[in-house]
Order: sequence, then C-alpha cells, then structure tokens
Amino acid sequence: YVNMEGAAELYDILLSLGREDLVLPFIDFSARSTMDGRYPLSFAYNAQTGLPQDYNPEKDAPYTTFPLSSTQIAVSSLAFRLALTTRDNEVRVKAWNLALNLLERSLEFRREGGFSEVYPIEREAGMWPPPLGFSVKTNAKGYRYLREVSQILSQAQSTGPEIARLNNATAVALTEQEDFLRRYVFGRVISEGIVPFGIRQIVDVHSNTSILS
Repeated sequence: YVNMEGAAELYDILLSLGREDLVLPFIDFSARSTMDGRYPLSFAYNAQTGLPQDYNPEKDAPYTTFPLSSTQIAVSSLAFRLALTTRDNEVRVKAWNLALNLLERSLEFRREGGFSEVYPIEREAGMWPPPLGFSVKTNAKGYRYLREVSQILSQAQSTGPEIARLNNATAVALTEQEDFLRRYVFGRVISEGIVPFGIRQIVDVHSNTSILS
C-alpha cells in the first residue's frame, strides 16, 4: 500500500537528484488513476491492484481510501517540478496537464479561506454536512504550494483563458491562505506559544452560521 503524499515527497527528492526515470512510473500511475487529474487522488493505493486502498492492522484487511487535500497538493507540486525540468516533450505535456488538473482539484478543497482536509460536502435540503477539519501542516504546505504555483503560472510560456483563470484563482487563494494562517495559526503561536495541530469548524445550526476554532 502506497501513501501518495509520502511517495510524492520522496520522488521529489529523487527528481532533484536527477532520477527522472524513477519518478515517471509514479506520475504515470497518478495520471491513469485520475484520468489525468480530472478526478482527485485518494490518499493511498494498493500497489498490486491499483485500487484506492490502505491496510487496517486492527482488522487485518484493506479498506477503501478517499481524497485528501494534502495528496492533491503533493502530487501536483511534483508534477509541476517534473514538467519544468524534463527534456522530454511528451513527459512535459503529461506532467503539466496532471499538475494543472490536480491544482484545480486541490482548490476544490478550499473552504473558510484554507484547505479542508477532506472533500467538503455541500449542504443539502436544510441539513448541515459534517464539520470540516483544517490541518495546520497541510495548510502550511498549501501556502508554500500556492506561492510556487502562482510564480509558475505567471511565467508560463503557454497562455490562454484556462491558464489565466487558474492563475487568478491561485492568486485569490494565496491571499486567503495568508490571512487564514495569520488569523488561526500565527495568532495562537504569538499569544500561547504553541503551534496548533489543527482548526475545527464549529456549526451553529440554529443561527445557520459557522466559525473556526
């Protein structure tokens, strides 16, 4: 069973060492599993079957995994780096398309100015979905990711309405992300001297409002 975020971070190191040959199978798998990023990646996969699964040691059995924002961020970041460093045009196109599509998938996790850990469920028929959780680790990585992507897209050789739209969406998300970290993370670091593990959404169903704490 392969944790996709951890694997992407490992392959990023290998890419920096010039081992593009080791990175390509992972990018190919990510592209196949998501139709080139048109669907979000689950956080882990069965290496033998390719199914979105991880191992549960308590039940000694696999279970079905689901998308996390941190997974989209990590694999998209790796794909961007590969697209910018490879000399193979076919690889460049595949990695670039995967990176852009997973960028869009990652932005779908954004709520309350930050990256929700799990895929947000929209409210339906007057029913509130489960409260969202926001990992500080994921949102710190998300801030760095948005900064890198904003720079990449602003310098992209290929231009057009799609790049312009994603560039604008990334710029808006980056501004929101800075405010999110300043409000919910840096404030507690300064006032309490600790880095919070995460932020939770608190829903008031009577007043039809929610806050983060």
